[in-house]
Amino acid sequence: MKKFIALILAFSTLSLPVYADDSSDSLSREQIISEAKQICNIDETYTDFEINKTTEKYGKTLYRCTWNTDDDEKSISLTIGDDGILYSYDKDTATDINKETIYSPDEAVKTADKFLKAALKSKYETIEYKRCSNNYNNTTYVFSYSMLENNVSYLDTSLTIDVNKYTNEITSYSYPTILLGLEIGSFENAKQLTEADDTFKNSIQLGYTADYDYDTDTYEVKMLYRFKDYVIKASDLSPITYDDLNMSAKDSGEYAGMGGGGISELTQEEINEIIGLNNAISAEKALNIFNTTFNRALTIDDVNINYSKEHSTDSYTIKLMTKNTENYTSCSIDSEGRVVSYFTNYKDTNENTSNVSEETLYNAAKALMDKFHYGYKTTDLELDPIFSAPWEYEFNANIIRNGYISYDENINICVDNLGRITSMYAEYLPDSIFNSQTINITPEQAYSIAKDKYPLKPYYLINYIYDSSSEISGEAIAVYGFETDFSIDADTGELLTYYGNKITDRSIKYYTDLNDQWYADYASKLAYMGYYFDSDTFDGDSPLTYGALKELNNSSLYGSLNIDDKEPDDKITRYEFAEYLVDSLKIKNVNKYNEIYIKPFDDVAYQYTGTIAILKAMGVVNGESFRGNDTITRGEAVTMLYRTLTVL
Repeated sequence: MKKFIALILAFSTLSLPVYADDSSDSLSREQIISEAKQICNIDETYTDFEINKTTEKYGKTLYRCTWNTDDDEKSISLTIGDDGILYSYDKDTATDINKETIYSPDEAVKTADKFLKAALKSKYETIEYKRCSNNYNNTTYVFSYSMLENNVSYLDTSLTIDVNKYTNEITSYSYPTILLGLEIGSFENAKQLTEADDTFKNSIQLGYTADYDYDTDTYEVKMLYRFKDYVIKASDLSPITYDDLNMSAKDSGEYAGMGGGGISELTQEEINEIIGLNNAISAEKALNIFNTTFNRALTIDDVNINYSKEHSTDSYTIKLMTKNTENYTSCSIDSEGRVVSYFTNYKDTNENTSNVSEETLYNAAKALMDKFHYGYKTTDLELDPIFSAPWEYEFNANIIRNGYISYDENINICVDNLGRITSMYAEYLPDSIFNSQTINITPEQAYSIAKDKYPLKPYYLINYIYDSSSEISGEAIAVYGFETDFSIDADTGELLTYYGNKITDRSIKYYTDLNDQWYADYASKLAYMGYYFDSDTFDGDSPLTYGALKELNNSSLYGSLNIDDKEPDDKITRYEFAEYLVDSLKIKNVNKYNEIYIKPFDDVAYQYTGTIAILKAMGVVNGESFRGNDTITRGEAVTMLYRTLTVL
């Protein structure tokens, strides 16, 4: 009865035209609903309907429509404008689907394209196909489209549409509505791209990065090339600064930690054991450093004290905390007398007023940093366009080691809009890890590697502007830059993520040597599902090695196979691979109960009876024999893996 009443109330409004403005392009609510149903192919099984006006923005009225089936198992929600353009779409369908049929990316992109033409109308001409990748659980293809303005794409904004691999249905779609109200910058009087090329070529930097391994208690140190700036303004080739961006979506939200790997709280008994030892600074000395650095005059009775052990060394860090909660302050100092963190909570912070110049803010941060160089050279302090609050300004610098930037030794200082230091964080790594790293790649070679993968192009970058009512507007700044942040290994020349990790490619894999082989369909479909080998060729008749098995597993972020630490070139038997498959089902100990299974093939050894019996019952293996001691080929392996995944 409730759904019936909702349906009557919803459709009782259909004859009442609702206009966003006086434009003849505006549609009535009845026309809007009809348009939405036609675009999204909403059939009569969706009986429960609701519609709400969400906002009037950029000269358009947007409506949120929701449909549910009578049994509530399926739902569709979308946002459509009074211009008849669809701005978002989500379809929640039943999870019980047949995985034996999987559509190819080519088939799926045709479905996406047909939907986009209907949803976007004339705006379809302002998008450009970019890439196809897998979603996080490999159930849908994610098609990304660049948004174009005067044939220039946006750097940080794209249109995405998801297509289910097993049903070929659109499951979600999103158009960035921020583009509707942008002020567009111009490339008309911009510098030439060749000049931008020279600017980037001269801004490449070589430096250290260090990852701490908790299992081995060691650091892995690399030399990486990075660019000082990955985006510059087209107008004058200057970097994007704090003043250029009110808010940035690139905030990593990361700090590497204190003292090279974090700290752990100690018990009072442990504290009593370390006080006075050489690897811990005394409270009196720490307090003197604190007072001198931050112009305070506290006594030992004014603070609470806590020691913490650094994971990566045998040293201890002391933390001083004021007992007086008025303008509460804490400060951590390591065993070498270096300040690693500082925080104070001013009670009189004025969140709405900026009373000092950028020069005054910089001088305050610089004056503090000059007090704790500790013999290290540093890069110049720079105002970061990414900030934590409108009344705080964040400055950053890096320590320089052996003439090169230490990327992971960052000094961060925050100054409020009254010119006072509110917080400070620093990362110091052990001097001993900065030995001689191999540098085989020149800056010129690194730049060439970068441009081969990420061509230097003109883009628009959105400056998001938030007003007092939290409404979002923005302007599109004309820039030159790279599609993403990255780094280049100075030893091998490998292109890596910005932090020096292997780039995980979520794009769809196509092998160049597949045609009519018996395993070709399985190999292609498995690649569509996100499991594939790194090589361009499939080489299906070649033996499967542990190295290739790791590629097959790692190519999917959520792959379930457990790979032992084996030699990459060691070959894998059919028995071993069968056990990996059963392990992926979380039933690896089935062979403990072999006596309850019927022997699946005459040539299966007793100790593998349960494993092979389960795989045969699932349809993963068949035929007259199993040949368990034979080396499994790549074609056989992907066939068995595909059958396992589609049965689950």
